[in-house]
Amino acid sequence: LCFGWFHCFRNPDTCIPKSVPKALISESDFSRYEGYKYNPNAKKEYDFIYICLKDNDKCENGWQSENRNWELGKKCIKIMCEKYNMKGLLIGRENCKLPSKCHTLMDTTGFLKYHEFIKQYEKCRFIFVPNILDASPRVLTEALCFNLPCLVNYNILGGWKYVNDQTGMFFNDENDFDKVLTEFRSKLDTYSPRDYFINNHGPKYEDKKIIEFIKTHIPNYKTEINLDLDKIEYLRPVL
Repeated sequence: LCFGWFHCFRNPDTCIPKSVPKALISESDFSRYEGYKYNPNAKKEYDFIYICLKDNDKCENGWQSENRNWELGKKCIKIMCEKYNMKGLLIGRENCKLPSKCHTLMDTTGFLKYHEFIKQYEKCRFIFVPNILDASPRVLTEALCFNLPCLVNYNILGGWKYVNDQTGMFFNDENDFDKVLTEFRSKLDTYSPRDYFINNHGPKYEDKKIIEFIKTHIPNYKTEINLDLDKIEYLRPVL
């Protein structure tokens, strides 16, 4: 049905037939860093930000909590609150039960409209992403654009490609989280996530990759998909 696939996987051949053309391109690659009003001198109110919307008014588990790995998230924020007295901002899970002591060290919000939500990154020192079943969270690249280092679950389906020596660290679960957190905090001021994203992702990189992919794998693209790429410098998906 398709000429090829853009994907987010470490091992795409396990999900997409080997014979099918494919490229490591995700929706989250297209965050527009130049569109955010980044202030390098913004006052920090929290150590970390964690985005995990609630599924219902009873805070019962559902797609949101599963996608953002709330069960593991609770175990990790408990370590950050109880052992290290760290302050956090939890977006979207208002009035849900938190681990002890986190209630006094964390602020929670309900669902925020995007223009209000995007301002919250600058209040925080890093983003915490325990997600596994996530195809590549755009909140991760938004945070990088605001120069927030990232602490990310190694087992995440997509978004893993953004984690490196310039941006942050991986952890596996609650068993190694404390050790990784200690090292991550010691290096927090050495990361340069915004510079990394600007120099490796965004429209001028992925947009051109899309054009190259089409030219390589759809030789008759002018008639097959009615597109004249000779007149186009950048090609991006509608987000």
